[in-house]
Amino acid sequence: LVEKEKVDSEHSAAKSFEGKVKEMKRDQKVEHYKKKVAEAKIAMDLAAIQAQLLVAKFGKSEQFVADKAAALEAAEAKKAETRTIVDTVTNKLETAKNMA
Repeated sequence: LVEKEKVDSEHSAAKSFEGKVKEMKRDQKVEHYKKKVAEAKIAMDLAAIQAQLLVAKFGKSEQFVADKAAALEAAEAKKAETRTIVDTVTNKLETAKNMA
Protein backbone atom coordinates (compact mmCIF):
# COMPACT_ATOMS: atom_id res chain seq x y z
CA LEU A 1 0.00 0.00 0.00
CA VAL A 2 2.83 2.41 0.87
CA GLU A 3 4.59 1.47 -2.38
CA LYS A 4 1.39 2.21 -4.36
CA GLU A 5 1.06 5.63 -2.71
CA LYS A 6 4.71 6.35 -3.53
CA VAL A 7 4.18 5.36 -7.18
CA ASP A 8 0.98 7.41 -7.36
CA SER A 9 2.79 10.40 -5.86
CA GLU A 10 5.67 10.10 -8.35
CA HIS A 11 3.19 9.71 -11.21
CA SER A 12 1.32 12.81 -10.07
CA ALA A 13 4.55 14.78 -9.80
CA ALA A 14 5.60 13.65 -13.29
CA LYS A 15 2.23 14.68 -14.73
CA SER A 16 2.49 18.06 -13.01
CA PHE A 17 6.00 18.56 -14.38
CA GLU A 18 4.84 17.53 -17.86
CA GLY A 19 2.04 20.10 -17.65
CA LYS A 20 4.49 22.81 -16.61
CA VAL A 21 6.80 21.92 -19.52
CA LYS A 22 3.89 22.14 -22.00
CA GLU A 23 2.86 25.47 -20.51
CA MET A 24 6.43 26.79 -20.82
CA LYS A 25 6.63 25.65 -24.45
CA ARG A 26 3.30 27.32 -25.21
CA ASP A 27 4.48 30.53 -23.55
CA GLN A 28 7.69 30.37 -25.61
CA LYS A 29 5.66 30.03 -28.81
CA VAL A 30 3.46 32.98 -27.83
CA GLU A 31 6.53 35.09 -27.12
CA HIS A 32 8.09 33.96 -30.41
CA TYR A 33 5.02 35.05 -32.38
CA LYS A 34 4.74 38.32 -30.45
CA LYS A 35 8.36 39.00 -31.43
CA LYS A 36 7.62 38.14 -35.07
CA VAL A 37 4.62 40.51 -35.08
CA ALA A 38 6.75 43.28 -33.56
CA GLU A 39 9.46 42.67 -36.17
CA ALA A 40 6.86 42.76 -38.96
CA LYS A 41 5.47 46.07 -37.64
CA ILE A 42 8.99 47.53 -37.56
CA ALA A 43 9.60 46.31 -41.11
CA MET A 44 6.33 47.92 -42.27
CA ASP A 45 7.29 51.19 -40.56
CA LEU A 46 10.72 51.09 -42.20
CA ALA A 47 9.17 50.41 -45.61
CA ALA A 48 6.85 53.39 -45.17
CA ILE A 49 9.78 55.61 -44.20
CA GLN A 50 11.80 54.35 -47.18
CA ALA A 51 8.90 55.13 -49.50
CA GLN A 52 8.67 58.64 -48.04
CA LEU A 53 12.43 59.09 -48.51
CA LEU A 54 12.15 57.96 -52.12
CA VAL A 55 9.39 60.48 -52.73
CA ALA A 56 11.50 63.22 -51.15
CA LYS A 57 14.72 62.17 -52.89
CA PHE A 58 13.39 61.83 -56.39
CA GLY A 59 10.62 64.40 -56.20
CA LYS A 60 8.11 61.86 -57.46
CA SER A 61 4.52 62.14 -56.54
CA GLU A 62 3.06 59.84 -53.94
CA GLN A 63 0.79 58.56 -56.72
CA PHE A 64 3.86 57.31 -58.60
CA VAL A 65 4.98 55.33 -55.55
CA ALA A 66 1.43 54.05 -54.96
CA ASP A 67 1.20 52.95 -58.62
CA LYS A 68 4.51 51.07 -58.34
CA ALA A 69 3.38 49.43 -55.10
CA ALA A 70 0.08 48.39 -56.71
CA ALA A 71 1.93 46.97 -59.72
CA LEU A 72 4.24 45.02 -57.43
CA GLU A 73 1.27 43.71 -55.43
CA ALA A 74 -0.49 42.61 -58.65
CA ALA A 75 2.68 40.86 -59.82
CA GLU A 76 2.99 39.06 -56.47
CA ALA A 77 -0.66 37.97 -56.65
CA LYS A 78 -0.15 36.67 -60.20
CA LYS A 79 2.97 34.82 -59.07
CA ALA A 80 1.05 33.19 -56.19
CA GLU A 81 -1.78 32.25 -58.55
CA THR A 82 0.70 30.71 -60.99
CA ARG A 83 2.37 28.78 -58.15
CA THR A 84 -1.04 27.41 -57.11
CA ILE A 85 -1.76 26.25 -60.65
CA VAL A 86 1.67 24.62 -60.95
CA ASP A 87 1.23 22.89 -57.59
CA THR A 88 -2.25 21.64 -58.56
CA VAL A 89 -1.01 20.25 -61.87
CA THR A 90 2.01 18.68 -60.15
CA ASN A 91 -0.24 17.02 -57.56
CA LYS A 92 -2.55 15.69 -60.28
CA LEU A 93 0.44 14.31 -62.18
CA GLU A 94 1.76 12.64 -59.04
CA THR A 95 -1.67 11.16 -58.31
CA ALA A 96 -1.97 9.86 -61.87
CA LYS A 97 1.57 8.44 -61.73
CA ASN A 98 0.81 6.68 -58.44
CA MET A 99 -2.39 5.17 -59.85
CA ALA A 100 -0.60 3.79 -62.93
